[in-house]
Amino acid sequence: MGAHGKTRRLLRVFAVPLLLGGVLTGLGSTAASAATAPACQAWTGGQPANPGDIDSGDSLSGVAMLSACNVWVAGVRGDRHTLIEHWTGGSTWTVVPSPSPGAGFNSLTSINGVSPTDIWAVGTDSNADGSATQGLILHWNGTSWLQTPSPSPGTFTQLTAVHEISARDAWAVGTYTTGVGTSTLTLHWDGTSWTQKPSPNPGPGSNSELTGVTATSSGDVWAVGDFISNTQNVAVSTLIMHWDGTSWKQADSPNPEPDSIDRLTSVSATSPNDVWAVGFFANGTADQTLIMHWDGTSWTQVPSPDPFEDDNLSGVAATSADSAVAVGTGQTAAHGGTNVTLALRWDGTAWTQAPSIQLSDAAFLAGVASISATEAWAVGFSGPTPTKTLAFHFK
Repeated sequence: MGAHGKTRRLLRVFAVPLLLGGVLTGLGSTAASAATAPACQAWTGGQPANPGDIDSGDSLSGVAMLSACNVWVAGVRGDRHTLIEHWTGGSTWTVVPSPSPGAGFNSLTSINGVSPTDIWAVGTDSNADGSATQGLILHWNGTSWLQTPSPSPGTFTQLTAVHEISARDAWAVGTYTTGVGTSTLTLHWDGTSWTQKPSPNPGPGSNSELTGVTATSSGDVWAVGDFISNTQNVAVSTLIMHWDGTSWKQADSPNPEPDSIDRLTSVSATSPNDVWAVGFFANGTADQTLIMHWDGTSWTQVPSPDPFEDDNLSGVAATSADSAVAVGTGQTAAHGGTNVTLALRWDGTAWTQAPSIQLSDAAFLAGVASISATEAWAVGFSGPTPTKTLAFHFK
């Protein structure tokens, strides 16, 4: 298994059984003022310090940028509690308390918001023995992180991504298991409560999952993931779904290796005619990066670099037709070697490798957020064991 498989396996160890709960404090008027303070705007240092580790084995999976100096990250602590931290410039991060309701594991996988007083974070928590998990949804109201009731239709329910359109319109996606397989899960926030919406589960049996969600409006929402398309050789195919304001429908999507493994992990849209989805595919020898683009008519595969022997992409963030960033992990040798961070940039014409943080230990990038062509943050963890939080600031 390549770098992607190893990264996904580690992330799922943290995300599925762990519940990341948290209360973010200081983001109200005080933090908002700090975000625009001269100290932040004038900060010209190099790579900011990594978010602070609370326990041995901390990691990050999600990042949200409200501005260049107002950044939030979410993940899991080594003690199986949720981890949320805030950066407003300078060389330090602030750990903000967050709920961890599960008696077993608590983890957060994604964070997204529309204002300093309206942010969502999602993940999973489990009971003491891990025999059941449920979706975990936390909301930041400008003062604290509070848990919000989340539908959990299966014995094992996991939320993997969240995207907020407005205070009365947000989506969270993931997967749930009922004992006969896994099914896609889409939840909608209407300003009052989260409710489950029916979503496609293609392929033989029920073995589908969603890993990313994005939107440009209430009637233009995209979700991506994968499903088992052939049970005989366990072929895995890309899954892309679209919400038109009324229902979810599956969209046709490329599969460069239809008899092997093709997976999508993240999606980002700037307009109804400009959407990016990323992931990886296994060509029989190694994993390779997979990037797809929606032009308003169809999804097509776009050439992407594979600078290492095994490469995968786990996050994408687009800000305009000429600017997008994708991150992931590579390995210096096929199915082995050292795990290294991978970053790619889109300039309107082609995807090219971008400089990224490299450490002496194994390093993984799991998520990315961006607000412009010159401002982006990527997060993940370094290791191998116990892991430590990792954040990389693109300028």
